Amino acid sequence: MSRTATDHRIHGDAAAGAVWAVLLVLGIAVTTLGVALVANPSSSADTLAILVGLALVLSGITEVLAAGRATEPALAAVFGVLLVVGGIVALAWPDVTLWTLAIVVGVSLMVAGLIRLVIAAAAPAGEPGRGRAVAVAILCVAAGIVAVSWPSATVFVLAVVFGIWVIVHGVTQILLALGLRRALQASH
Repeated sequence: MSRTATDHRIHGDAAAGAVWAVLLVLGIAVTTLGVALVANPSSSADTLAILVGLALVLSGITEVLAAGRATEPALAAVFGVLLVVGGIVALAWPDVTLWTLAIVVGVSLMVAGLIRLVIAAAAPAGEPGRGRAVAVAILCVAAGIVAVSWPSATVFVLAVVFGIWVIVHGVTQILLALGLRRALQASH
């Protein structure tokens, strides 16, 4: 049974409609976790590991969902998967020492940030959001460097640095979701 072009457009719009809504909800959840990290920087290492793990997993899922719209979808998906893996490690190892948590988070952020920077650099020069993508990638790498180079930092420093990155990432995903929604509305 073959589908007409109209059938493909309708099914594609439905899928895109679901993606923007999921991105919006996940973006709000990620932003909320970032605010929780910044608002409670003196949490115990166990609590921090759980919050960081959840934030990484949700951030990674949003990246994988948004990968189809990236100029380099495979790299964008790898970026998301790396965040999810880092989050799973933090969640599976909640009694980890702060030093180990800083290394896991730092390496995840640096690698993911570098991949995101490659994706942003590969985007056409006039593409909307390219500058924001570069800025977020640089922030991601910088946060990773801080976490790795200062692993003996207190819970406070790690929570604040990572919390700020998570807030920026969550807001970026919210903006992406709203942009996708506007594009869908304009296509009708």
